[in-house]
Amino acid sequence: MKRTNTVLPLYLALWLVIITLPVLADDALVNLPARWADVIQAVAATDLAGQPDDVRQALEDARLHVDTMLQADNTGAAELADAYGELGAIYHVYFLFRQAGNCYENAMALDPGEFRWAYYHAWLAASQGQTETGIQRYQQASRLKPGYLALDVRLANAWLEVNELQKAQAGYEKTKAATGLEAAALYGLGQIALLQRDYPAAIGFFTRALEIQPQASAIHYPLAQALRASGDREGAKQHLEQRGSLDPQIKDPQIDSLNAMKDNAAVHYIRGMKAVRSRKYDVAVKSFGKGLALDPDNIQARISYARTLYLSDDHPGAEQALRGVLAKDPDNSFALFLLGVIHDGNGKSAEAIRLYRQALQHDPGHTGANFYIGNQLYREGNYAGAGSHFATVIAADTSHLGARILYLASREHSGIPAQALKADLQKATSQLPEQPLFTLRLAQLLAVSEDENLRDPEEALRLAQALVKQQPQPAHREALALALAATGDFEQAASIQQALVGYAYMSVPGEVGRLSHIQSLYEAGKLPAASDLDNLTAIKAPPVDVSGPFKNYPTAKPY
Repeated sequence: MKRTNTVLPLYLALWLVIITLPVLADDALVNLPARWADVIQAVAATDLAGQPDDVRQALEDARLHVDTMLQADNTGAAELADAYGELGAIYHVYFLFRQAGNCYENAMALDPGEFRWAYYHAWLAASQGQTETGIQRYQQASRLKPGYLALDVRLANAWLEVNELQKAQAGYEKTKAATGLEAAALYGLGQIALLQRDYPAAIGFFTRALEIQPQASAIHYPLAQALRASGDREGAKQHLEQRGSLDPQIKDPQIDSLNAMKDNAAVHYIRGMKAVRSRKYDVAVKSFGKGLALDPDNIQARISYARTLYLSDDHPGAEQALRGVLAKDPDNSFALFLLGVIHDGNGKSAEAIRLYRQALQHDPGHTGANFYIGNQLYREGNYAGAGSHFATVIAADTSHLGARILYLASREHSGIPAQALKADLQKATSQLPEQPLFTLRLAQLLAVSEDENLRDPEEALRLAQALVKQQPQPAHREALALALAATGDFEQAASIQQALVGYAYMSVPGEVGRLSHIQSLYEAGKLPAASDLDNLTAIKAPPVDVSGPFKNYPTAKPY
């Protein structure tokens, strides 16, 4: 019988096991660099073998992100706090509570004033049944952001759990009228009334809570108890049959953000948005790219990806990404607008206008598309058309200064009656009192208008004096001279105007002729004509701003 050699196969098997084991690098989260060793605590690694591949990858990526930042020489404390907080949130949503707590504690040590990490730390304790600890942490978090009402509801729930009814009631009363919190607060008040055997009050609170959130099936059981105690057995029976375990929902953006970490793509999107805020656009591109690899149908994220591509100077890539969005969602007004802006910046104004108008077909109030069409029409001299688009922008955003200025300029170019212009200017000064241009033009109009019913020199003088007091620049001093002349004080008007002429010789020689002419009129006891004064028709449309919308245009949902 031939002898079988078992040594070599065993050796090979052991060698295969050894070479397939992961190589363990020095983990900076365990072996903290000296710079951070006295500030934060080690966060032990955990066995992820049983986790799904996407979860394991998300946890490993987040931990590696912190590791990299720990070892970098230029990492700031607040930046590292964000990384630890993000890692803690991912551990939290995947039920690795010890590591989550360690990460939150590190984030709080690095950035003690940041509300999120203190709040998540409190929520972690409360959701694990550590109510007393949760109360202490909620109170600490509340001091960082006193007006965050969702926290008050959660703290009231914790007070109720430990039978501190007076404190719980105060929290519920504080929040029972807050949108998204009413049902939870009323449910809490109902439980307190039930404990105090005030059954009519309990029935009222529970009933109102169910009217707001009919799906909150947990309310039916205590409502049935209150009904039975008050003698309504049939009503109690009906609610007992509907009882369930779903508590009233609490509108809580912070906890919603935490729960979003379960979406592994969202982790990359959040990191991308942080990079955008830090103007690290190349990092943002990579982060959004990773998120889209996991979540390719997320239209909002793809638009954000296009924006980061543009801001990282990959303009062709941005255009291609936007076209990809429109291939999937041809009616997406934001993508149409941004693609139009790219064409506008490349001098293809006709194609840009076509895209802007297409965007307005789906969203007539889109401020960006209306403003950019208005600018183009203004450049072309179509002031009536431009004014219509600027008016739409103002209706949506009364603080939009560019639209307001060009709207008034369009109105003045169109030759509207002085009374209508006065009304427009008064509205502008009322809605944007900090902007002196509108007050300046109104003072001019009131000082020299040919309409006797409109002219008001005394009001013009009051406005001009306020402008000079606010900022004594030449244009405001010229308005003051004009208003003084309109009230009959030509001598002081001429003196101010003479000083303005001297200033113009040194700084704006092109204005010397006009200012000197007006000075001679004051010296002769005459008022200048409206044509002698600069008005809003001198305003030019701004050049196409391409990067502005990619950088600053607000979007309700970036991913």
